[in-house]
Formats: sequence, structure tokens, C-alpha cells
Amino acid sequence: MSTPTRNDAYAIEVNQVELDRLLLLGELYNPFVPDGFRRTSVGPGGKVIDVGCGAIGALPALCAIVGPQGVVVGLDMDERSLGLARQILERQNRAQVQLVCGNINDLDPAALCPPGPFDAAFCRLFLMHQPDPVATVRRMAALVHPGGYLIAHEYLYNGAHQSVPAVPAINATQDMWARTMRARGASPDVGTQFTAVCAAAGLREVDQHGWFSNRAASPAVSLAGVRATTISYRAAIMETGTATAAEIDALNQELEEAEKQQYDLLVIGDFMELVAQVPEGNARPLMANGVGGRRDKWETRVGGATSGPSRRSPGPETNQSRREAVAAPAAALSGVIGAAVGSRAILPFGALERLPGTGKLKRFLPLP
Repeated sequence: MSTPTRNDAYAIEVNQVELDRLLLLGELYNPFVPDGFRRTSVGPGGKVIDVGCGAIGALPALCAIVGPQGVVVGLDMDERSLGLARQILERQNRAQVQLVCGNINDLDPAALCPPGPFDAAFCRLFLMHQPDPVATVRRMAALVHPGGYLIAHEYLYNGAHQSVPAVPAINATQDMWARTMRARGASPDVGTQFTAVCAAAGLREVDQHGWFSNRAASPAVSLAGVRATTISYRAAIMETGTATAAEIDALNQELEEAEKQQYDLLVIGDFMELVAQVPEGNARPLMANGVGGRRDKWETRVGGATSGPSRRSPGPETNQSRREAVAAPAAALSGVIGAAVGSRAILPFGALERLPGTGKLKRFLPLP
């Protein structure tokens, strides 16, 4: 498979801190994955794909849903993230997982069929990074057989639930992320637009379900995760003029101070879950080139799978300035993140393994 094109609306730098953050997200939010699948017919022996799986995504949770006889595929455009996912999955003996490097927005569905078509396509915190979420949803639906499902978990920026005591820096930081994403052509508000997205993509909306979790037991790890996200966004924040380096550092300092407090309620963010279904009777045969023919493969056409507007890639000077802007603060935060793990922490950052008979985790792999 050729090298995938990059999604230039994706404003996050893939660096050491970002890989750690992706692992944290997986550990925090994978317990919420089975709930959406209970509203589908997908179970043991099923075939599912995690689109935009990153360094681990929901792959372990999906393996648990379909079991050892099922098939799980992880798709991501970043090979470094997939390299870390591959190490973790091999250690966990997840033989039913296949990892594919590709961009859903220009990937030929035939490249994933077989093992597809799938019973369900899942994504988390993925559509918000797309310039045209409707077009991306159509392409995801093209990987699912008629009657199959699409499940998406997306963030609600500055949602209704606030921490007790309040942490104003959380809202200010998330607003900074969202403004940066909009400036880059991404779609941070897609979690509030699921009904319209389903209608435009030709999917049947099954359910929408909101949720949040209380992180009061682990403020150090949870708020360090917010700071890590800002580090990953830092270059794009400055490039788009959303905030200055001094403003970014001031917010991160407020968050670092907030880590020392005790909370009755600590809410990092609200989520919205979409469960949608690909209509029956809306399929046609798929050839290797995606246009008709072979009877052993099917592509679901939902209103035509057109990709979103392309953005010009930045030149080498811009990329170099981004790397320089990220390197120092990322290196500084790496030590903070590693030190943020205490007896009440949810997990250490890094490639993780749960210790037998305990709720603790240990880091077992060096990050690539």
C-alpha cells in the first residue's frame, strides 16, 4: 500500500508526549466502548474496524466484543503510532487484530475487503479532526455491509458539566484547542451535529447518548493529560495565531497548580456517542478499483463518497518551526507526566500492562 496522504486539518503533532496521551485516552475511555455496541447486533465472531486508532485506540475493547474468533482492524495514517500499537498487541497476543496504515479519506475500500466488509466501523475523537465529517462518514460506511453499524464518540467542547471546585483553565484551554482546529479547517463541533451528519450521509440514526466521567481520584494524571494535549497542539496554536507562547504557558501553569487540589467532581470533558446504521438494500458489487464487478465484495454507497477539500501542505521551513516550538516544552512535560503517577492515579503514561490481581499498571515498553 502506498504512503497515505496526510490530513492537514489534523493540528496535533505526533511526538513522545502525544503517543503517551493516546495511550492514556485508550485506558480512560475504552470502558465506554461496549455500551454503544449493546445497541447493535455485533458480538462474538463479528468483524469491526477502528478508524483512526492511533497508538492503541479502542482495539483491546473491540477484541473483547468480537472475541478470539472475530476480526479487528485498526486503520490510521501515522505509521509511528501503529508501530506502538503493534508492540502492545503482540504482547497481549491479539492475533485477530490487523493494522493498516492509510487515510480513510482517500483509501480504496477494496484495500480492506477482505477482511471487510465489516459489521461495524468505530471511531473516537476522529471526526472532529476532519475537514468534511459527512464525507468521512460516507467513506466509513463504505466499509460496512448493509445493515451494519457506525459508532462514533466525539468530544463536546465546554460541555455542561463543570468541576467542583471549578477549574477555569480547563475551559479556556479547550476553547483554545477548538479555535485552533477551526483555523486549520477541522470540525470540533461535530459532536453536536450528529443528526445532521447522519441525514446528509444517508445513515439511519439509531441512538445518541451523552456521558462524562469523574476524574476526582486522579487529578494529577487527568490534568497532566490536558497539558499534554496542549503540548501536542502548541505549534498549530502558534502558527494559526490562536494564542501566544506566553498565553499557552500561563494556562499550563494554571493547570499544573490545579493538579495539587482535591476535587469532589473533576470533569475533563463531556462526550456524545452516535450509533447509526447503514440502510439495507443500498449496496452494489465492488471491484478492486472501487467501481462495480466482483461478487465477493460489497461497498455501501451512501450518497457518494466524495472526499473533503484538500489543504496545501506546509513547506519544510514551517515544519521545522513547528518541531522547534514543540521540542522543548514536550521534553519538559515528559518528566512531569511520568512523575504524575501516584497510588490513586489511573495509569502511568506509556505502553502499559495491568498487573495480575491488582488495579495497577506498569510501563513495559519503550516508546518508538
